[in-house]
Amino acid sequence: MMVLPQRYDAVTRCWWTGPAGAGAEPFGPTVWAFGTYSAGGPSTTHRERSTVGTVMQDSFGLDDHARLALEVAQHAALANGDAHCGTEYLLYGLVATARGEIVELMELFALNTLRVDRAIERIMEERHASGVFEQGPPTLSLRARAALSTPRLDGKGPTGAFELLHGLLAEDDSGACRVLRSLGVHPDEARRLVAYGIRLGGR
Repeated sequence: MMVLPQRYDAVTRCWWTGPAGAGAEPFGPTVWAFGTYSAGGPSTTHRERSTVGTVMQDSFGLDDHARLALEVAQHAALANGDAHCGTEYLLYGLVATARGEIVELMELFALNTLRVDRAIERIMEERHASGVFEQGPPTLSLRARAALSTPRLDGKGPTGAFELLHGLLAEDDSGACRVLRSLGVHPDEARRLVAYGIRLGGR
């Protein structure tokens, strides 16, 4: 089997195939996530998995940031062997790819990929214990799909990171809200600040 050159992207915590720059393909034949990395490549504790099935991302009308967050979310679920790609994974994707004002929001609530990762692991343990954990290619949950379809306030343009985050927090019992509560963040407070950010941006 041909081995393609890879480089590690510290933002998405994934390995990219091919050389950096033009022509490089993110999330190539092999993806490693949720683990410890070394300069020479993924450690021997990583599990190798094939790429996740392509989702019709364009059907959601996402901007570049939201689209990247979705890609990271899908591959995070894949790395966990989780057939359920819910709002908790989309939250992870937003944290992993945060930029601009989203970075400030994540820092305010002390959210980082490691803390969100561990919170997701706890949710998975609960699902294992209750016998509802399913393995297989990740499929977006209904709540995740609804969040990805959150419209802008002005009704114009693609769904961005703030709209996606707003959609993730729409229901108190969503995976994203469970992650926040487990990390000491009140969803209502997060909703207030996200709504303010959307209004401030005229979106």
